[in-house]
Amino acid sequence: MSQERFILTVIGKDHPGIVAGIANTLYEYRCNIQELNQTVLSDEFAMILLLQPTSDINIQKLDESLKKRCEGLGVTHALRTATIIPVSTTQPSKDKLIITMIGSDKIGIVAGVTSVLADMNINIVELSAKPYTTHDLTQYAVVARVEVEDDMDMLNLSKALEDCAKTLSMEIRVQSQEIFSAMHKI
Repeated sequence: MSQERFILTVIGKDHPGIVAGIANTLYEYRCNIQELNQTVLSDEFAMILLLQPTSDINIQKLDESLKKRCEGLGVTHALRTATIIPVSTTQPSKDKLIITMIGSDKIGIVAGVTSVLADMNINIVELSAKPYTTHDLTQYAVVARVEVEDDMDMLNLSKALEDCAKTLSMEIRVQSQEIFSAMHKI
């Protein structure tokens, strides 16, 4: 297996068959999809993949094939070499948290919560924010999956996030990812 990995992004108007079309092109070139994240915002499709060829391939030919496939699907793509970060056995372990904020939609929600996290040097692994309606009431929800160092001052983090939520008139919940996952298991 090749050690080189690539990042592929695909965007365009949403419709059925985009993921299958891209996945089949990657399969034809014997590329392993190591990670994939796909979403639809309004009617816009967005996908990012981390892929690794299982044998030596001509990356320009793969890019040309992806271009042709994407044109047929009515989407665009970008392919680039991924940064390879060596895994160190001396890296400190990190706890994963799920932060959920819910309240009325207003300007500054995402900026507020992400600024608190950035100020505390907390890496956001995954973030989603969108309105939803329940019982004829439209709310705005932000869900962030973050990594914190084992020695993170959790009281300080909780206080900063609660202050942010109070300023934005939102409810906030911070949970261990393990507990969150167990509570939301199908």
